[in-house]
Amino acid sequence: MSYKLYDRLLRAVKASGLPYTVVGDAASRGRGTMGHIATITAHHTATPRSYRRGTDYPTYNVVKNGRPGLPGPLAQLGLGRSGHVYLFAAGIANHAGRSRATSMTNKHAIGIEAEGAMEPWPKQQYDAYVRLVRALLDEFNLPVSRALRHAETCSPPGRKPDASFSGPAFRRAVDNLSLKKSPTPAPEKKGLFGMSIIATGKNTNKRTIKPGQTARIPVGKYFSLATVKKGQTVRPTVRLALHGAHEEDVLAVSAKIVDYAPKSNPQDKIVGNFFTSDFKGATGGGWSDHVYTGQAYKVSQTPRKGGSLRLQLLVTNKSKNPIDIRVTDFVVEGD
Repeated sequence: MSYKLYDRLLRAVKASGLPYTVVGDAASRGRGTMGHIATITAHHTATPRSYRRGTDYPTYNVVKNGRPGLPGPLAQLGLGRSGHVYLFAAGIANHAGRSRATSMTNKHAIGIEAEGAMEPWPKQQYDAYVRLVRALLDEFNLPVSRALRHAETCSPPGRKPDASFSGPAFRRAVDNLSLKKSPTPAPEKKGLFGMSIIATGKNTNKRTIKPGQTARIPVGKYFSLATVKKGQTVRPTVRLALHGAHEEDVLAVSAKIVDYAPKSNPQDKIVGNFFTSDFKGATGGGWSDHVYTGQAYKVSQTPRKGGSLRLQLLVTNKSKNPIDIRVTDFVVEGD
């Protein structure tokens, strides 16, 4: 059974402009049908940023499936360290616990679990949190006062500390943001994160990744999304389609800065790493769509003599099944 809330959640996520992944069967995942939406509740996962640094959303399985004593899903939405959104569920999720008002309970509150703990928030993730909440308030026609931290909804007061930022300051940021498109075109084409677009493209050729195999994905010229230079800040966004991956299968995707020097040994040398995102397939192994986004990365490396620095995409098949992958399109932003 698909929950009616799914279409509205997906519409809000798309309106936020953030990269996102729809977790397989999200439309039918939940613990019952939501009632009237009255609150957007901001949580953090309590996962230290030092834990699995290279992974965008290490609590993926916990939020989706739950933990001992608390069955999943634990939120409708997740927010990765890079600002990537994960749509987990469209039904009721176990995130609110005892609340101060009925309007703040699981049945009436959409929960967002952002990867983080009682630590400072990276700007790109905090800004993404603001955008996501703004989009949800717009979709459900709620005032900014209904964007509340779990610490502001839990009962008794003080039972929960998350999310670990100032509620009033967060609501001011949400209130000051408008996602409505301006009728005046921008003089320069900008990407999703406000940087100049330095490369775009697509390659719909299918490649099969065997179990345990790590491989480059053929996108752009010479397997590269873009050629980059020392001092540049770059950020890739890549749309992928997977086939043959079931819900329990995992494909790890990560962008790399590669020093390519044709007269050296080795010719290809990885010198920089972006976040790794784990993507799962769909029930039955049919085609499923995903979006990979890397963090803003300042290139500090110098290529070897006769070489160049290239932005490439590597994948590792962590499952027992072969997985077909193709790139729908990609955008590289840079300053």
